[in-house]
Amino acid sequence: MYSRPGRSSPSRRAALVGLCTAATLVWLAFSNLGVALPTIATELSVNLTDMQWANNALSIACGTLLLAGGRLTDLYGHRQMLLLGLLIFGVAT
Repeated sequence: MYSRPGRSSPSRRAALVGLCTAATLVWLAFSNLGVALPTIATELSVNLTDMQWANNALSIACGTLLLAGGRLTDLYGHRQMLLLGLLIFGVAT
């Protein structure tokens, strides 16, 4: 059932690489907003403190999608939803 400690199968390594890739993409999406906020505030002639709504909107959207994604994962499986999420993220960016 489980492999011995110190040994990992190729499918386990592939799963780890896939999960690390997905986590890195989520981290990059959040960090890009922080980097872009000063430029967005300058171009829209808005005070930087008034731009907190952008960070809040991203947090609310991600939280909502996280709940929906969890339910879809229960229905359709982890692998299919991870691949679908990576595909949607790749197309959107």
